[in-house]
Amino acid sequence: MEESVNGNVLISGASIAGPALAYWLGRHGFKPTVVELAPALRGGGQAVDFRGETHLTVLERMGLTPELRRIETGGSPMRFVDERGRTLLHLPAEFAGGEIEVLRGDLARVLYEHSRPHTEYIFGDSITRLTETPSGVRVDFQQGVSRDFDLVIGADGLHSNVRRLAFGPEEEYVSHLGHYAATWPLPNDLGLGKGSVGYNAPGRLASVGADHRDPAHAGAFVVFAAPELSYDRHDPEQQKDLIGNALAGLGWEVPRLLASLQQAPDLYFDSISRADVDTWSTGRVCLVGDAACGATIGGMGTGTAVVAA
Repeated sequence: MEESVNGNVLISGASIAGPALAYWLGRHGFKPTVVELAPALRGGGQAVDFRGETHLTVLERMGLTPELRRIETGGSPMRFVDERGRTLLHLPAEFAGGEIEVLRGDLARVLYEHSRPHTEYIFGDSITRLTETPSGVRVDFQQGVSRDFDLVIGADGLHSNVRRLAFGPEEEYVSHLGHYAATWPLPNDLGLGKGSVGYNAPGRLASVGADHRDPAHAGAFVVFAAPELSYDRHDPEQQKDLIGNALAGLGWEVPRLLASLQQAPDLYFDSISRADVDTWSTGRVCLVGDAACGATIGGMGTGTAVVAA
């Protein structure tokens, strides 16, 4: 493949879009650097899926299909019950799982490994300032270092730091869709088999599914309706209180799930929101994935991020 100039490109975000983009840039002769606020790759998360010819063609061109086939979950059947645990609805794995379904953490690891040979990864750091120069972008980092890059790309999700610095405040681009979602790990004390079980009440959902690799473990997933809340995105204890208050009084196994939340070592909590950015670039700074056109739930974010990269 013909190589381009060895441009230095900074990518913010090491989840899905960032490592996928780093892979392609390296393949075309660029020198990508990925900066990630977290101290290491983030594991865990729900299953994500790829659907349709476009998704599968891109995975094939990246050489990822054989490895993803080896680690795919095989799909996740979903069952919904009433407050006594009686089944109301069952959705088979082929309905819920797409054509390739893998755990989000496994996908992130595979993308990291495929991009790593030609990518510099910096964990535990973040961009604090972007200054365009005649020849590129001067980037200041939280750890006190400044470096020059030819291009800066925000692949840092719905709450993109790059978008905030280069395009403007988050409230100009992100719309709250009226709900919040959370996931956390817990022991599989319910004896769950393959798939998940969920309980609905108006404006609230609580579900739990067995870990695809270790049946001794499970993962909780909850959603609740609420106006936009003010909270610290880096304070898990405050977020646990919000979840507990929102789901208080629900039947089925919800009290047990909430009890496990207090000891959960890892928690994902965020609003269900949508990013709408009319123009995905400004000067030498651009956006990809959820930072440009994301929604935190709905099943299309992962495939869209890989295709966009």
